[in-house]
Amino acid sequence: MTESTRESTEQSAAQALVWLKDRLVSWTWLLALAAVLSLQVWFPAIDAGQVNDTYNVDIGGRNAFYQYVKGHIPDSRRNHESLPILLDHLYDATLCLLGPARYPSSREWSALGQWVQNGGKLLLAARWDDAELEIPFVQARVRSTKPKDLSPLEEIIKRSEKQAQTPQDAEASGDSSEPASSQSPAPAGSAPSPSGTKWTKLLSGTNFSWKSTGTIDAPGAEALVKVGDSVQAARIALGRGTIVLVASDQMFSNSALFESGTQNGLLAVRMLQAAGPVDAVVFDESLNQTGRPVVVGVLLDPILRSTTVQIVVVLVIFLWRGNRRFGGTLPREAPPRHDVADHTNSLGNLYYKAHHGMGVLREYLEQLRTDLRLRFSTGHEERVLAPIAAKLGISVEEVQRQLAQADAAARKPRLTRREAAAQIRRLALFRQAARRN
Repeated sequence: MTESTRESTEQSAAQALVWLKDRLVSWTWLLALAAVLSLQVWFPAIDAGQVNDTYNVDIGGRNAFYQYVKGHIPDSRRNHESLPILLDHLYDATLCLLGPARYPSSREWSALGQWVQNGGKLLLAARWDDAELEIPFVQARVRSTKPKDLSPLEEIIKRSEKQAQTPQDAEASGDSSEPASSQSPAPAGSAPSPSGTKWTKLLSGTNFSWKSTGTIDAPGAEALVKVGDSVQAARIALGRGTIVLVASDQMFSNSALFESGTQNGLLAVRMLQAAGPVDAVVFDESLNQTGRPVVVGVLLDPILRSTTVQIVVVLVIFLWRGNRRFGGTLPREAPPRHDVADHTNSLGNLYYKAHHGMGVLREYLEQLRTDLRLRFSTGHEERVLAPIAAKLGISVEEVQRQLAQADAAARKPRLTRREAAAQIRRLALFRQAARRN
């Protein structure tokens, strides 16, 4: 195989590899674009921006309770404006704060306290996963019973202490003597529900389920629901108004209302009625909107979700266009080489732009005299120039005359580029003749 054939084969293989790589990149971007476009049809559930509000139809949402109340009390609505602004013009209505994404601020607590004292009715349920809640204008709070999450180091220390216990120590401390492998560990992040006999003032029986990670501390409040000795729902009188405080919002969730064989739905409605006559109901969503992550919550909100997907589609197309070379695959270019010729060309361009042909001629003439050793042959120029004249077929006097003309041109105060080029071409013949064997 010849050298040219081998180079052609290598070049063809390199072009094929570049073509395959280009196609793979194109298919990757095409799949990414198809995946983004599919989000317009199906969007995965993302917990980062999802809250348990009255719009949520998942198991933790409040949509079922809202739809039921809306169907039986026509004057029911959602609120999206700030609580202090809402409470300035809210009369004869029951306000529901069912496990909001964030608890009210001090300014909102102050507005709520003034509104309840003037005759407002408030149904407030703490979050099931974060029950720690304190109402500043009354002596009432929900205390969390959820065990504190241990750090990995604390968990290792606790496990080692438990393994180091003797059977007598374990029996004295009340721990089971069964091996650790036979005990089913509790799931991570789980919290025990209150244990004991269930009791409620709102129903004739106790056919309801209750899940909570908190307990109510409210001296003087009327207990509505109790599990063992733990108060789970209480009614608090304040001025002319009433507050129904619930230790867990799980009772109002979609999953609790759809539990078969229980009276969870009836108990949730009775809690709403416990605050007073129900003429109108307002479900607050302002705390849910301001409590979710700002960027994720706004961009992935169902109202703006389609716009967000369109922006992502445009971004994918833009990135694809920036990484895609349209048209045929170009051959690989040879790497540039920099040598003295680049320097010579650059210097010639500078002389050309500066109209300094006289300087170029002077430098060339000085270099020629150095190459012909005329500087060291004073009085013997004819002996040095005789071989050059013989090679060119002219006389020595003609060579001396042309050198004198070039020297006179280099001393002119002004010399055109055309004349300087002509002199350099004649001198170049002498230089070539001197180098010719």
